[in-house]
Amino acid sequence: MTSLLLVAWLLAAPGAAPPAAQTLSLEDCVRIALDKNGDIVGAEFSVDAAEAARSSMRGNFGPRLRVEGNYLRYPEEQTIAFGPGAPPLVVREETTTSMTVSVIQPLTPLLAVHSGYRARDFGVDAARIHRDSVKRDVAYQATEAYYRLLQAQKLAEVTGTSVKQVESQVTRARAFEKRGVIGRNDVLRAEIALAGVTQRRIQADGAVTLANARLAMVLGLPPGTPISPASAPETPAAAPVTTANAAVTKALAERGELDEFNARIAQARAGRNGAWTRLAPQINAIGSYSRVTGSTFQEEETRFVGLLLTWDVWDWGASYYGAREAAAQVRQAEAASANVRSGVALDARAAHITHSGSVEGLAVAKAAVTQAEENYRIENRRYEENAATTFDVLDAESLLTQARAQYQTALYDSHIAAANLDRALGQLPGAAASK
Repeated sequence: MTSLLLVAWLLAAPGAAPPAAQTLSLEDCVRIALDKNGDIVGAEFSVDAAEAARSSMRGNFGPRLRVEGNYLRYPEEQTIAFGPGAPPLVVREETTTSMTVSVIQPLTPLLAVHSGYRARDFGVDAARIHRDSVKRDVAYQATEAYYRLLQAQKLAEVTGTSVKQVESQVTRARAFEKRGVIGRNDVLRAEIALAGVTQRRIQADGAVTLANARLAMVLGLPPGTPISPASAPETPAAAPVTTANAAVTKALAERGELDEFNARIAQARAGRNGAWTRLAPQINAIGSYSRVTGSTFQEEETRFVGLLLTWDVWDWGASYYGAREAAAQVRQAEAASANVRSGVALDARAAHITHSGSVEGLAVAKAAVTQAEENYRIENRRYEENAATTFDVLDAESLLTQARAQYQTALYDSHIAAANLDRALGQLPGAAASK
């Protein structure tokens, strides 16, 4: 599915002239990804949302100013007659107005407000830590995609070299056939081998295109942007720690997921405390000023200050079970903390083992290339001396191409494993490339 999406992406603008390739280093790729990748943009908005929620809760600490007013128009004024000849008393004029200004200061609700503010404050911390974790993951994705593109390019070069070697063998076989040294079947065998390696070269070129598209996608660049890696490593990347136990210790000390999880637990505890305070009576201080016109039996101006008590004595358990739910969420988060630590430790140990294995595998692959090159040289000499067949030379060439491909694969796998180890230890992958 991923490959199909990438191909569709590349074909999004058919007929357009291909843009010039951008030459980017690993440091450039990581920097661009941290600036343009959609996952990081989303994480930044999550931080903004958490900060806005905290600011919203902060506003509940202070007094609230409430203004109420009305303008009422009746069909006629209302009067009362007290006897014959007495003028009627206007009880309510045809038009009445009223305005009330109140200041309400929470008192006991401040406990819930404080708990809510602390919960949202911990939410900001968690959002920021999560954003840093997303940056680390995106930096790893960019690093991996960068090395995968280099790997695909090197494998394409290996298949290109293979094509040239088999073409040379076809030329020699045809010349030997004309001289009567070999039969037609040897030539056909060489031509069939050429067709096979040509197909593999086409596939390798396609893999380069897909790897380029994958890197562009991770960097947040426009579809089909050609990228030219600035440099290719020739040696494996060194591990930042020497043992798996050291990797685990470092990861437990520096991985942001643990801090984020602790912030989430603290947030849940603050929410639980706030939920329990809502069961108690709520007392607010209030001051009010009212002005009324058009009504005889109401004072034109009134002022008062006092305390307002409200208590939902019975709400069918809504507040109680809400508090129970918040308490259960705290216990759930606390119970999961051990799994988080175990997951971080396992991730770090696995990353270290994978990196160590990739370095060892690279050494084996390098030795295999030397052996395959010597074997290919020997078979070519024997073929020139008519002591070997076309099949022997093609077999030696196939082994050499396979060894070279395995070496390039192992080389870039070792760098990807090193980047994954950096990520597992809580470091930003690709940072070492800028040093």
